[in-house]
Amino acid sequence: MRRACALLLAPALLAGALMADVIDGIAAVVNDRVITVGEVEDGLAERMPRLREAHADAALGAAVEEERERIVRDLIDRELVVQAAEASGAVIPEADLDQAIDEDRAKFASEEEFRRQLEAEGLTLTRLRELHRREKLQSYIRWVEVLSKIEVNPAEVDAYYSEHLDQFTLPARVRRSRIFIPIEPGSDGSAAKAAADAAYQRVSSGEDFAAVAREVSRGPKAEQGGDWGFTEEDKLPVHLRSIEVGRLSEIIKSDAGYSFIIITARRKPEVKPLDEVRGDIDGMIRAQNAGDLLERWMGRLRAEAYIERIR
Repeated sequence: MRRACALLLAPALLAGALMADVIDGIAAVVNDRVITVGEVEDGLAERMPRLREAHADAALGAAVEEERERIVRDLIDRELVVQAAEASGAVIPEADLDQAIDEDRAKFASEEEFRRQLEAEGLTLTRLRELHRREKLQSYIRWVEVLSKIEVNPAEVDAYYSEHLDQFTLPARVRRSRIFIPIEPGSDGSAAKAAADAAYQRVSSGEDFAAVAREVSRGPKAEQGGDWGFTEEDKLPVHLRSIEVGRLSEIIKSDAGYSFIIITARRKPEVKPLDEVRGDIDGMIRAQNAGDLLERWMGRLRAEAYIERIR
């Protein structure tokens, strides 16, 4: 049915309202969805440093075209996999997407740094959420259709763990809480600075950091008492890494406002126990052994789909 619908839609797509976009911005049509030239060029931009390093100037042009073709094929395959997952009725719980976004946030020292990185990559929170949804759909359907059908001997998992302990070693981590007072648009920031100073004084005088954060902070974790959870120590700015547990940072000014943190816990590097990572290792081994079965499944998806390369 999907292929038939796509075949009916294709003439309208190619001859109707989207005709200008076909020339300017559509790289391929996969059933009833498009892959844009922008998606292809974004993927190519990420790979250009590697291409320039690997190829002399005379050979770079041909290498770029080969890479562009590879990216289009990959995007088509990913779209086919997402559509297969959606056709199966798979739905990713909103809580899982919330957790994925929180894990992304935890990689940065502050909400402002996180937002700046999103902007630098041309992403919005909504788009990031959609990318996570698509990634999780792909993982789900690959498990159902391919990986779950591969047998893994527990001894293989044990051996992999013993030989790759470095992959399962957690770096030093710190847990931090943060109070953030924004500078209101159009203001000179003096009110925000006074509010941050007052909050800092309250905590310094012995008030509970979490209680003060819930009351005055305007950061994304205010309802959680400003708690950002654990972050890898080397992901923090250098001037925050040496703060002792229970100690406050100085007040930090950014373009967005004023903030300060408290370090609430530290963890030394540690190796995850085998039982905790057994499922991950099992999945890696399945993926390594999935080649032929995965390609046969992908071949069926390609054969059953309407795929049109535009440029």
